[in-house]
Amino acid sequence: MKTSNKLLIAFAAALILVPILCIAYVSRVYYEKGEYTSNMDETASYGPISTIAFPANGSTETINVLDKSGIHLIIAVNRDAKEGLKVSNNLKGLVSVKTDANGQIQIELNSGKEGIGNLGKITISSALVRVFNVAGSQGVSFHAEVDSLDLNLNNIGSVEFNQETKLKYLNVSTKNVNDIRFAETNSLSASLNLTNTNVRSDLASFENLNINSAGTSIIELNGGDQAGQGKKINNLSINTLGKTDLKVLNMVINKCSGKFSDSTSVQMPAVNINQMYKVKK
Repeated sequence: MKTSNKLLIAFAAALILVPILCIAYVSRVYYEKGEYTSNMDETASYGPISTIAFPANGSTETINVLDKSGIHLIIAVNRDAKEGLKVSNNLKGLVSVKTDANGQIQIELNSGKEGIGNLGKITISSALVRVFNVAGSQGVSFHAEVDSLDLNLNNIGSVEFNQETKLKYLNVSTKNVNDIRFAETNSLSASLNLTNTNVRSDLASFENLNINSAGTSIIELNGGDQAGQGKKINNLSINTLGKTDLKVLNMVINKCSGKFSDSTSVQMPAVNINQMYKVKK
């Protein structure tokens, strides 16, 4: 066989073998590291298990959650005359429920379990729940199908409200919370009383948004990459007492009011700044 023919055959074989070897290598890397199977396991463990009954002598109007699990926690809330708590499978054995001296429900999530993953969920059913005091979470998301909630948040990494947050009215007070994010929420009236907490709103609309910020914070209200995407705030009120970096991008704001500290830097349309001056007059 001619040398040139041998070279052509070798080249053709290489074209076939190299992609196969690459696929085999990639498969080995991902499966050996458990990246794909880990995601599957985490999804499989996400389903709820049996309900944990609340103590009969406890009031569910105010619920306290102390989270030591070290994961991102989803707190789902719904109105139901049949009260109780459900937890995702990966949190089984880590959740305890009791009442405190004031008769309030105490939910505690403990750490120390290997293979817990990065995400857990508790579902709270109550006909009366109105107030949540949450402390210690690495991160928490609220999925709520109730009219209103009052949240007192302490020592939390991040807090998220998204499309699963089906509230009409939300009151939030923070202490030692790194950041709060609203993602694609709609027609929500929210009042935020913040201390050293950043706020970011992405593609979210509000009926009313009232922000009172103390300490150091970054506040960014972002309607999207382009103007005219339909994200709006009917009434916006912002009051800053400390050092704040405020940005309002591509949002339609019908009414704007508030007062800025001397340490506040502002990037927002002139029309909204003028609205604030008109209100002061």
